[in-house]
Amino acid sequence: AKLQNTGSTQPSTIRHEARATAPLSFTQQRFWFLDQLEQGHPLYNEWTAVRLSGALDVAVLEQSMQELVRRHAALRTTFGVHDGEPEQRIAPSLAVPLQTIDLQTLPVETRQDEAERLASAETQRPFDPEQGPLFRATLFQLAAQEHILLLTFHHILIDAWSATVLYRELGARYRAL
Repeated sequence: AKLQNTGSTQPSTIRHEARATAPLSFTQQRFWFLDQLEQGHPLYNEWTAVRLSGALDVAVLEQSMQELVRRHAALRTTFGVHDGEPEQRIAPSLAVPLQTIDLQTLPVETRQDEAERLASAETQRPFDPEQGPLFRATLFQLAAQEHILLLTFHHILIDAWSATVLYRELGARYRAL
């Protein structure tokens, strides 16, 4: 943590995001413990799929996503053990690639089914809390102006309320860029 000297007798401000490690919250401890019991299990994967219709600038979408990762320490966090205690390890930066899968070469009538099959497989892929990243993004291109964006997180990072905030911010960043 960085302490800021304000020159007064008031308590210093602690900037948690500047820390390289941090203790786990109670909820994170619970998910970390459960993950240790069932390593490699996708039970704690959270995901959402969004259909995007219209012109899409994939480079801007990826840039928007990277800005989200830069702004939110949780998306750069992995989990390890130090002196027998679990801890959050916050990377100063992290590139989370946008995997793009082009399904346009398939017959039109099979594209949606193939996207659903691949998305289902992706949401079942486990995360490694020690290695990370604990966030993945996949873009399925069904047609020139028809895409599905799949975002998958380990639940130790994010809950449904937080995910909603991130999705809104991603959309706002995309529109701004």
